[in-house]
Amino acid sequence: MTRANLSTRFPSPAIAASLALHALLLILLFSLPKTPATIPLPEEAISVELLPPPPPAPVMRELTAPPKSLAPSKPPAQATAAPAPMIRATSLYAARMLAGPRSRQAREALAQLSGPDRMEQLCDAEAMEQIARWKQEFQPDRLIAYAMDDTRIDGAIVIADSAAFRSKGRWYHVKFRCSLTVDLKTVASFEFQVGEPIPREQWAAHYLSVDDTGE
Repeated sequence: MTRANLSTRFPSPAIAASLALHALLLILLFSLPKTPATIPLPEEAISVELLPPPPPAPVMRELTAPPKSLAPSKPPAQATAAPAPMIRATSLYAARMLAGPRSRQAREALAQLSGPDRMEQLCDAEAMEQIARWKQEFQPDRLIAYAMDDTRIDGAIVIADSAAFRSKGRWYHVKFRCSLTVDLKTVASFEFQVGEPIPREQWAAHYLSVDDTGE
């Protein structure tokens, strides 16, 4: 037998040792307790619902009250009624009345007067006649130009804002404006306004009598 044949039939000691080691490792490997394979648990299915985003919250506007005025509110001013207009005479009667036969005493008394007194008496006569012709319900029998306050003389004009006349036993307010001619003998123009009755309790204070006896 040759050396070559011997090498083929009997391996070298190093190879034999390596094979023995591998065999030993395999025996040890199979002798170890087997670890059960880890089975992955199925993942739980999670349902996801896609919700739309919530609508935007409405914008709340703060309502602010108008500022309150610290000053106390004043009641609205009531419109003052305009005074009634004066009645302007279209005809004049004093001269005609004084020319009548029943006015003889009045003419004689008037002739004794002059200046403001004569002017006032002429205007008083015109006022009584104008009132009587204006409304038949009035029957003036006396008129006092200065009853409630003094008259005023402005040139040839007599202004009586606080006069009073008596009719059927009652006294009434009246105001008039009487213009005379240049010679102060005749009424040239006249306007007047009749007012409310004068309360009886005021008569005595202004020397207003029920009749000519002074009562």
